[in-house]
Amino acid sequence: MSARHTSRLLAAGLVLAAAMAGTAGAKTILDTKGDTTYDRVYFGYAGRARESLSDVLAGYTDPVTGLPSPITNPVGALIVVGNVDLGEDPAASDQTQAQRFFTNTDQSYELTYLGLGYASYLNIMGYYTYEPGESNPADFDYVPLITQGVDDPGTKVTFDVTADHYFGLYLSADGGRSERNRFFSENAYNPDGAGAETDHMLAFHTNRGLLIAWEDLPLGCNGKLGDQDYEDMIGGLLTYLGGKPIPEPATIALIGAGLGLTAIWRRRH
Repeated sequence: MSARHTSRLLAAGLVLAAAMAGTAGAKTILDTKGDTTYDRVYFGYAGRARESLSDVLAGYTDPVTGLPSPITNPVGALIVVGNVDLGEDPAASDQTQAQRFFTNTDQSYELTYLGLGYASYLNIMGYYTYEPGESNPADFDYVPLITQGVDDPGTKVTFDVTADHYFGLYLSADGGRSERNRFFSENAYNPDGAGAETDHMLAFHTNRGLLIAWEDLPLGCNGKLGDQDYEDMIGGLLTYLGGKPIPEPATIALIGAGLGLTAIWRRRH
């Protein structure tokens, strides 16, 4: 093997090793499934005073202590939700594009129910799991976690996902105590279409965990998901058990680059 070929292999190996070292402690991976669309957010039908995700987060009051407890981004700044009624550019928002999650070890998670905006539906939020290779939602395992109007804001629920499984979150809209009109964190499974315009769940990294916010109305002829305010059920803060934040997988792309370089070298030589 020539020195040039050896150096190429070494370079590819270093990229891959660095990437794997950066994610060695990561147990949960956020998967965007290729989604690059930043969703528009609006004021709801009742107007800004009652239905503005931005205002709900900035003025959030802890339901347990009754004290002001703004939900901000990880460095303490106000979250940019992409509200076009506020003049915000969705492409410059703090949306994560997360659609599903993957854990490479048995893992426990905690979901804190924050409450809701101005909505009257008895929504149910839960999670579903499946193994790699599965793609039919009929085969997924579903577990309800929070029932709006039944569980109090501030309620914490824990759930377990076994190693090497994908999991996502779902909202059963207007289901009362039964489940119907199910919307998924993964756009492809939503009943009103598989496109980016049917993204019923938005996720944001915050100072206290991964914020989950839902729109509970289907796609209409106006091209919007109902009023598309994403504050119908502020589902909660998703963390590891005990409140540890779930990190962004900043090095996942780097791993892909390392693997790609290695594969290219092998094909050529």
